[in-house]
Amino acid sequence: MPEKASGSDGSQRPLKRIRVSMDEAKDLSGETVAVVVGPQKEVFHVHETLLRQSCPFFDKAMGPQWKESKERKITMPDDEAEVMKIYVYWLYCGALLMYPPKSQESAEREDLSYVKAWILGDKLLDLEFQNAVIDGIFERYHTEPRDGKRWNVWPGAVDYAFDKTYKGAPLRRLFVDMYCLWSKKDILASWGREEDIPHAFLVEAVRTLAKRPFSCANLLPWNYYMYD
Repeated sequence: MPEKASGSDGSQRPLKRIRVSMDEAKDLSGETVAVVVGPQKEVFHVHETLLRQSCPFFDKAMGPQWKESKERKITMPDDEAEVMKIYVYWLYCGALLMYPPKSQESAEREDLSYVKAWILGDKLLDLEFQNAVIDGIFERYHTEPRDGKRWNVWPGAVDYAFDKTYKGAPLRRLFVDMYCLWSKKDILASWGREEDIPHAFLVEAVRTLAKRPFSCANLLPWNYYMYD
């Protein structure tokens, strides 16, 4: 049982776990690598050991035969700095950044950022990061809502996922399952115009609905993980 501490109101709350085993510690020894991202060339200085241990893409790029290893710089002009920030933060802290829930716009921005983060993980071949993103989506949407209303992923994020990922991608399956489980008769109303709905999404939704009964008990994060 965790120890308790008194809050300002006299209530008892668990002490925050602050210690970490040396065996679990991330390797922050050695030099850093400059990861230059996007058209604005935003630079992230990341420990080489951390990058190479987590990511086959960076591990290969830093091989002795490549100029990146000699220059200690990896350029990623087609990626977004905001998404790379999510990845680098996760590398060091083991947590995903989120946007303050101030407005519908910030909620939509977070949905899209997680989709882009999953796609970045696919590019980097970092399966653990992709699975962390899936966990983040579950944390955001699968917890029991306080008001009893179940909200679904922003259609714009679903559109992006179906446009930028491959057929059968776990992220696609997750979004289809979420919509089939949590949406009612207005399942397609969120898009506004029916012609805007991704055709591949509709096909998968029909297949999923044909498998009913399908319950929330089947909606578990590891069913959408990437595996070697």
